[in-house]
Amino acid sequence: MKMIVSDFDGTFYHKEILENIEWMKKFQENNLFVIATGRSFDGFKKEENNYNIPTSYIIFNHGASITKNNEVIYNITIENNLQEKLIQELFQKNVIASYACRGKESNIDIHSKNATKLYVLYENSEIAREVWEAINQKYSSSITAFFVDKKSALEIISKNTNKSEAIRFIARKENIDFNEIYTIGDDLNDIEMIQEFHGFAIKNSKQELKEIAEGEYLKVSELIQDVLENKI
Repeated sequence: MKMIVSDFDGTFYHKEILENIEWMKKFQENNLFVIATGRSFDGFKKEENNYNIPTSYIIFNHGASITKNNEVIYNITIENNLQEKLIQELFQKNVIASYACRGKESNIDIHSKNATKLYVLYENSEIAREVWEAINQKYSSSITAFFVDKKSALEIISKNTNKSEAIRFIARKENIDFNEIYTIGDDLNDIEMIQEFHGFAIKNSKQELKEIAEGEYLKVSELIQDVLENKI
C-alpha cells in the first residue's frame, strides 16, 4: 500500500479542490491518503464538511495531533510550565487575540493546560515577527514557532513533533514502507515531510520548499495520477 500526505491550505485546498477530491477517492480504493494541516481540528472539519472530503486520518495542529475516524490517537503537548513562560513572553506586546488547542478542542483559553498549540495574533506583522524572533532565540530547543505573515500571528507547538513525525506514526500503524510515502506542500511547516519522504512542492510554494523537493506540481491531483501510474 502507498500513502500520500498533502498539506491543506494552499495545496489541497486550492481552486482545483473538487478535482483533488475525486482523485483522492480513486487513490483511496487501495491506498491511504492523509491531510496534514496547521489548522485546528475544528478549523479543518469545517472545510471537510463543506466539501465532503473523505478522510480517515487527519494530521492537524502542524503535526501535534492525529485523529482516526475522529478519535484522537496521537497528541503531543507543550510542557505546562513552559507554556506559562511562553505566554508571559508572548504578551509583552499588545495581543489582539489568543487561544490554545488541546487535541480536538479548538479556540480554548490560552492558559488551558496540556495544550497542543498556542495561537497569538498581533496588531501587525512587524510586531509578530519581532516576538517570533525573540521566542525562537530563547526557546527553540523546546518549541517550534511558526510566523504566519498574512495574519500577523504566531502558532507554537512542541519541538517533539512535526508533520513528519506524525506521518511516521501513521505509517508504522498501517505497516506502510517509508519508501512508499509521497508528500506535497507549499509552506515552511511542510519542510520536514518534504525532506524525509518523496516530497513535492506546489508550483507557488515557498522557495525553501522548491529547493529540497523532488519536483513540482500545479495541483495535488497530478501527483496522485503519477503515483497511481507508477511514474514516480
